[in-house]
Amino acid sequence: MMLQSPVSSRILVTAIGTVAGSVIVSELKRNNSDFYIVGADINEASSIVTSKYVDEYFVFPKSVDQQNEYLEYLLNFCGKKKIDYIYALIDEEVCNLVCHSNLFNSIGTKLCLTDEKSVEICHFKDKFYNWLAQYFPKYLIKTYSSLTDISESDLPLFIKPIEGRASIGCQKIEKLSQLQGVNTRKYVIQQFMEGDVFVVDIIRSRLTKEIQVCQRKEILRNSNGCGIAVEIMNLQELDELGKQISEKLDLNGIISVELFATKEGFKIIEINPRLPAGTAYSCLAGCNTVVNMLHISQGMPLLPSDIKYGAKFARRYETYEM
Repeated sequence: MMLQSPVSSRILVTAIGTVAGSVIVSELKRNNSDFYIVGADINEASSIVTSKYVDEYFVFPKSVDQQNEYLEYLLNFCGKKKIDYIYALIDEEVCNLVCHSNLFNSIGTKLCLTDEKSVEICHFKDKFYNWLAQYFPKYLIKTYSSLTDISESDLPLFIKPIEGRASIGCQKIEKLSQLQGVNTRKYVIQQFMEGDVFVVDIIRSRLTKEIQVCQRKEILRNSNGCGIAVEIMNLQELDELGKQISEKLDLNGIISVELFATKEGFKIIEINPRLPAGTAYSCLAGCNTVVNMLHISQGMPLLPSDIKYGAKFARRYETYEM
């Protein structure tokens, strides 16, 4: 099904050097080759293969370090380049943009991003685990609010930054001495858990009330939490959980739920309120989250999904001459 958008639409995709960035570009081009795609990343074009497949490419400043300056830069850029839609993928950038969606609306640029409420709840891990404890306690990994609550019998533990991504700053704690100096205002401390990793991509339109759920089991996974090989699953519990979470959030956009399958049942690791690294798997499986994010920003119904349950997908690394 081809997109029904005007062929003159100009779409900016940032961080196209990431796994999900390249998928967004390819899916948009595949569904409507007349879209004018502007790609951006912090690295030169000669380092980014996807730069070969966009209509224009720009080196952007980092979106994390100086967020106010980056916001001003992006607003000026979108105004000058007459950008109609934006896809962003870096967690801090997503949070920054959705908090200022009114500024982009004022210049005629729509964000193909998840709504502000869902982003704020899911992005900040302390807020998220409090929200999870309130609404879905069955799926909560035991979390400690104070170092004084922890004893030797609680080991091993796992710490992660309250505001973080790609497993940066995460650490397994096997000795209490490793907790010395850990600031509980900057880190979440949890029971260490292991198990098969499942990921559930959920997309919902607040306008049409449509919900689509695509779930996968990760067979191989790298150290940054990116699935290398997956199997598309159809577990009723995960389907229902995904729908309930999206409705409780009143989601408008996409979230990606990561879970451990443990002896005690599924436990939620985190929820990413953006298109995840595994976006290609959902698209290949028959749930085109990339195109549907554009449809949501346009107020259009979602593309119908026809999920290939049981399908297995894997990615490989390729080398290109630039």
